[in-house]
Amino acid sequence: MHVPYQRKTEIFTLNSPVKTHWRTLSCQEADCQAHQKGWKTVLNVETDLGRRQEFYIRKYSGRHFTVEKIADGMLQFIFPPGQTCFQSDQHRIQIREENFLVFNGRGSRKNSLQIAHKKPDLWVEHFSESLDKIRKE
Repeated sequence: MHVPYQRKTEIFTLNSPVKTHWRTLSCQEADCQAHQKGWKTVLNVETDLGRRQEFYIRKYSGRHFTVEKIADGMLQFIFPPGQTCFQSDQHRIQIREENFLVFNGRGSRKNSLQIAHKKPDLWVEHFSESLDKIRKE
């Protein structure tokens, strides 16, 4: 019986999970312009989304604001400086380098970790060598 040659398959990945590789920053740490200068939010309260956003701002946001009616069904919320902005959960800084991983291409990925490179240049070298092997085949 003839068994055809099967090339070893490797999967190269980089990842940096939010839970372990990133830290949330305060608006002050992030040099957030909305925090420094304040911001305005315009809502169309004639839409379901606009009504839900208005309800959240008024009842649950905990932020100080003034409101102006700018047209029929349109409200402008004006938030003074010094408050946490609405994108504060996106103010992040990377605290650890990415994971440079190589998986065996067969089987479940969960159980197929082949190598976790400690340095990015070793991962790049491994990747290059793998590409060279593919080109030669």
